[in-house]
Amino acid sequence: MLAVVYAALAGLSYGAADFSGAIAAKRDDATLVTLVVQVVSLLALGAVLLVFSTGEILGSDMVWGAVAGLGAAAALALFYRALAIGPMSTAASLTALVGAAIPVIVGLLLGEVPGPITMIGVAIAVPAAVLVSVGGTGIRGQPVGLPPRERAIIGAPSNPRPAPMARRRV
Repeated sequence: MLAVVYAALAGLSYGAADFSGAIAAKRDDATLVTLVVQVVSLLALGAVLLVFSTGEILGSDMVWGAVAGLGAAAALALFYRALAIGPMSTAASLTALVGAAIPVIVGLLLGEVPGPITMIGVAIAVPAAVLVSVGGTGIRGQPVGLPPRERAIIGAPSNPRPAPMARRRV
């Protein structure tokens, strides 16, 4: 049960961080926002390592950690930029889809065989991300969603809500 609580707290933390980062990226440069986020994260990681670290740190671990950190910083800057310039629902859902699909694809390429629940999750995630990205109506009933170019990229219909038919007078 403790794992479920940790997972819920992690999801809440990621969601709050993504939302806050998106709002900050709308006001300031996404690269600056990413830099601040990464520095704060590095300080938090340092504090956690001081308390919980028990093993020896190898030089190769530091190199891999630095490479992963640079990749994460670049991805985060692009993610914040996407959140700043487009609909949050589109950027977040497509990022989540790609973030979940990459480990599954790499695992398949390395010969791993996912279980049936994993495959069902993947089969559900793809159309769900497309449906969330297409858009719908906003809070005030106004249409929201992707511009035509993005609709073409994901294969969505160019006009997802056809105009109502005129009443025929008999």
